[in-house]
Amino acid sequence: MLLDLGMNLDLTLLSRGVLGALTRFVLGDQAADWLQIPREPVWSPLLETAWTPYVLVREGLLDLGMPREAYWAIDEFLRQFVLWYMSELRMPINIEIPVMNNPKYK
Repeated sequence: MLLDLGMNLDLTLLSRGVLGALTRFVLGDQAADWLQIPREPVWSPLLETAWTPYVLVREGLLDLGMPREAYWAIDEFLRQFVLWYMSELRMPINIEIPVMNNPKYK
């Protein structure tokens, strides 16, 4: 079911490989083999290569010489793309995280 999340969007032509590689990366090879998730020849190496530097940059441990706004723009682009994708290219999903308690709740 997880790998078919993009069925309504791209008939899983692109999304199945990306989700399979991400699932294998997060769960590990043994669990992914149990779930019969195939190895992805393009997405898996890309994810394995790019993830650690991405996290290091976001944690401020690796400086690529870009201004902070550029890092924010990359994160915002990824966030907007995921929201757009998850809404199946229709109305955008708006997820607001409250910054204070609900004043109506006591």
